[in-house]
Amino acid sequence: MLLVALALIASACGAPMVPDPDPEAAAFGETAFGLAAGGNELVRFGTAGGSTMAITGVTNGTSLLAIDYRPSNGLLYALASDGQLYTLDADGTAHAVGLPQSYGDLGEGVAFDFNPQVDAIRVVVTSNGGNFVANPVSGGRAEFTASAFAGGDANAGTTPSVAATAYDMNIAPFPATGATVQYSIETQANVLAIQEKNAGTLNTVAPLGMDVAADAALDISGETGTAYVLLTAEGMRHMYEIDLDDGSLLLLAVEATQLVDFTIVPGGMIADAPVLSESAFGLSMDGLRLVAIGGASMEIAGLNDDTSLLALDHRPSDDTLYALGSDGQLYTLAQDGSASAVGAPQTYGDLGGGVAFDVNAQVDAIRVVTTAEGRNFVTTPATGETVEFTTSAFADGDEFAGTMPSVAATAYDLSLSPFPDGSVTTQYSLESEANVLAVQGKNAGTLETIAELPFDFTSLAGLDISSATGTAYALLTTMDGAQGLYEIDVESGALTRLATPVTDLRAVVIVPD
Repeated sequence: MLLVALALIASACGAPMVPDPDPEAAAFGETAFGLAAGGNELVRFGTAGGSTMAITGVTNGTSLLAIDYRPSNGLLYALASDGQLYTLDADGTAHAVGLPQSYGDLGEGVAFDFNPQVDAIRVVVTSNGGNFVANPVSGGRAEFTASAFAGGDANAGTTPSVAATAYDMNIAPFPATGATVQYSIETQANVLAIQEKNAGTLNTVAPLGMDVAADAALDISGETGTAYVLLTAEGMRHMYEIDLDDGSLLLLAVEATQLVDFTIVPGGMIADAPVLSESAFGLSMDGLRLVAIGGASMEIAGLNDDTSLLALDHRPSDDTLYALGSDGQLYTLAQDGSASAVGAPQTYGDLGGGVAFDVNAQVDAIRVVTTAEGRNFVTTPATGETVEFTTSAFADGDEFAGTMPSVAATAYDLSLSPFPDGSVTTQYSLESEANVLAVQGKNAGTLETIAELPFDFTSLAGLDISSATGTAYALLTTMDGAQGLYEIDVESGALTRLATPVTDLRAVVIVPD
C-alpha cells in the first residue's frame, strides 16, 4: 500500500506541500501544528491537510522556540526566545500573555508541554536543566528542582540535556482520578526518560539507539495516546512514532527538515484567542484620561484642581457614566471625557489605595468600598451624598476569616433598567490580599470566598458585569506589572484571558451599545 503524508514546507515561490515519497516510512495519521523557518512560521500538516502561515505579533528580534496545544481551551501556546509566552491564532497572529519571564539561557532550546492535570505548562531549559511551571493565564512562572538523573539510574551522574518533554492524557475535562506521566527526551545519554515533574528527577525508560542533537521535539496525542518525536541524527531530521514503554521508533512520512517543534491537535482545529466583543471604557492609571478599550483615549476635563479619577461605572437608569475623584467628589462623565461634579466632595477616608465602585441597579445607588481600609459606603448618584455601613470583613467560618481584606473592585449583577420585579442583585468583589473572588454582603460588608484566582494580583483592579450578556469581566495586574482583561466565571472564579490589549488601566466598565 502506498503510504503518503503531506509534507510541511512550501517552497520559496509558494508551491503547495507535496507528498513525502519515501516508501519505507509509515503514514502520519493525525493533524499537527508546528513551528518552522526558525520559529517564524506556523505550519499545519497531517490528515487535515497542509498550510503555512507567517507568524506576526512577536517582539522584533525574537523567535518562537516551542509550541503546545492546551486541551482546556483549544488554543495554541508558544514560548519565545526572550521568555515571552504567546497564544497563536490559526492565521499565525501571536498574542502576548503577561510579560517576558527569566528562564536563563534559552540558546539551546527548551522543552515545553501542557500538563492537563493541573492546566499549566512545564518548561525545562535544555542548556542547564532549569525546571519551571508557567501559568497560561498570567504568563508568570515558578521554578522547581533542576533536572537530574535519579540516583541508581543507569545514567546517574550524567548532566542531563532535556531537549523535549510531553505529558500523556492530553484531554479535557481531566478525569478526577487520573494522573499524568511526564516523558522527556534527553540528548546527552540519548534516552527516553520519565521525568518526575516538579522534582525534576529523570528515570531512564530506554535508549533511543542513536546519537541525537539537542533539538528534539516530543508530543503525545490526546485522541490516540500515540507519542511522536522529532529527532536529528547524523545531520538528518525525521519524525517518528515512539513507543513509550521501550523507546522503539517507527519512521513517519513527514518532511521534518525545517520543523522546530510540533503539537498534535485533536480534530485538526484550533481556537483563536477570544477578544472583548462588548463596548467598554477604562481609566488611565493616572486617572486623567478616559480610555475606550480597543479605541481612543480622551483627556478628562472638568475635574477639581489636583484631582484624578479613581473608579467609574455605568448607571442603567440614566445611561450615564459616574466616576469618583481622589478628593471624594462624585462626577458624571461623558464619553468625550467631559466631567461634571455632582454635589460636594464627601469624606471616604483613605483613598490612596484605590476604591471599589459600582452601581446597584436594584436600589439605583453606588456602592463604594475603600481598598485600604475596607470602609463601606452607599452614595446617592443624584446628590453625591454618602451613608456609611459596616466595614468589609471576611465572614466567620470563611477560610480567610481574620484576614484584613483589601477590596480592589466590586460589581453587581442584573445591571438593568427598569429593574425586574422580584429580582435581587448579588455583589461580587475582587479581594487582593487573599487573591480571591468573593460575594460581598452589601451593607453588612461580609465577604464569602468563592474561589482563589490562579495568580496574585495588585489592588488596582477592575470588575464589571455586562447588562446585555451577564458576562463578568476582570481587569487584573500581576505583581510583576503585567495587565490583562479576563472573562471571569462568578460561580467558580475561572479566568479566560482576552486577547484585547489593555495597558496601564485602573478600572473597567461595560457600556450598552
